Amino acid sequence: MRIKSVTQLCILVIALPVLAHAQINTQVGDSDTDIPNPDVLRPFGIQSMSLQSQLRRSDYLDAGVEVTTAFDDNALNLSTNPRSDLSCTFLPEIGLRESRGRTDWRLSYAGGYTLHQRLDTYNSGFQDVGLQGTYKLSEHSNVTAANGFVRTTGFVGGLEDGSSTVPSTILNQSNSAVVTPMASNTSNTTLLRIDDQLTQTSVVGGAATFIWSHYNDTQPSARLIDSTSQEADAYYNRILSPNTSVGITYRFLGLTFTSINNRTTVNSVLATYTLRPRQSVVVTLYAGPQRVIVDSVSSAITAPFHRSYVSGMGGASLVWNGRYGAATASFSREVSDGGGLLGPVTWTNVSAQIKKQLSRNWFGEFGIGYGISDSLATPGISSSSVKNTTLTSTVSRQWAEWGFGLGYARVWQNQAISGIADTNHNRAWISVSYRFSRALGRN
Repeated sequence: MRIKSVTQLCILVIALPVLAHAQINTQVGDSDTDIPNPDVLRPFGIQSMSLQSQLRRSDYLDAGVEVTTAFDDNALNLSTNPRSDLSCTFLPEIGLRESRGRTDWRLSYAGGYTLHQRLDTYNSGFQDVGLQGTYKLSEHSNVTAANGFVRTTGFVGGLEDGSSTVPSTILNQSNSAVVTPMASNTSNTTLLRIDDQLTQTSVVGGAATFIWSHYNDTQPSARLIDSTSQEADAYYNRILSPNTSVGITYRFLGLTFTSINNRTTVNSVLATYTLRPRQSVVVTLYAGPQRVIVDSVSSAITAPFHRSYVSGMGGASLVWNGRYGAATASFSREVSDGGGLLGPVTWTNVSAQIKKQLSRNWFGEFGIGYGISDSLATPGISSSSVKNTTLTSTVSRQWAEWGFGLGYARVWQNQAISGIADTNHNRAWISVSYRFSRALGRN
């Protein structure tokens, strides 16, 4: 069957359930948004947004399938003669969740295939495997471990969020404010965290996060940069009142870019202030000095390079998860990876998202993001900075276990590369899904 016919079939599959299925009432809080509130003792809130779940049982089997048709008017991320593309993604999903007295874990897998109408050389499989678990060592201490593996190619609508399995804070996140040319990307994120309450007013803890990202099947003119990140932090937090706490955090960050022979390390000490006016709201402020060391070894095209300096880093975040609405907002300035286009960068990022239940069955979401990635004067990289602005809007509707989604995103990107102008995108997607959760065992 030709690609054009397959794409038409995708559109037909999406349209039929939306037109034919009758309305059925649904509760707020689907199992796919069953994310617990952040621990009140941690200095940084979890960077996730969901409506509070109404589920009561502890053991669940989650399964379903989603079909998404996505359009990008500049699929290859070109500044001149952009090429549009229409893709169709089939994505079956399955997951298990279990809660016991000391353990709480979730295993999920999504694997499908994406077909491109015009760029059929990029047809590929989509893989998303995740495991997250928490073990209660004692009444006052917990250990959390998580791993997320994602393999994808290009833009596939709302399916790109492969980090959802691994809980993240404003500190341990990769540079997301960059759009790369179409290429196959494989990434893996691993997290290990421990929190221990020493007294009624003090807590200590730490975490280690490992992230690696690899590109292949790139365009001949594109040079995408693989990266590996190792991060470790340790904190002491003291509760001043039921709603406020202060603390100090030490953070180590190591970034490795093998293709450009670069190794960047960052050591920072941060003062933190956390405000929790209610259980569903977490506000965090942090700031402190950081020492940055950038090293590049000699190669056939570059000379040895060493740079060491001290600067400031900091940020703020807000997380609110309510029953009928949710929101996140954050600002950060720190050293990070270059998102595939650059090596180490100073990343300044501002973002906000709002999710709202519009009626019994309708949900809306709006997001805005602005990021500046300034290269740390690394040899072998021709681009000095990348500026990215993204506006995203989605609406969705639920009919019991059926779902329908419609989204649009506008992207402006200034790459500051000699001889190459800005690259802009209009992106749109439509999806239909069928998902269900079945309780296992007894209440």
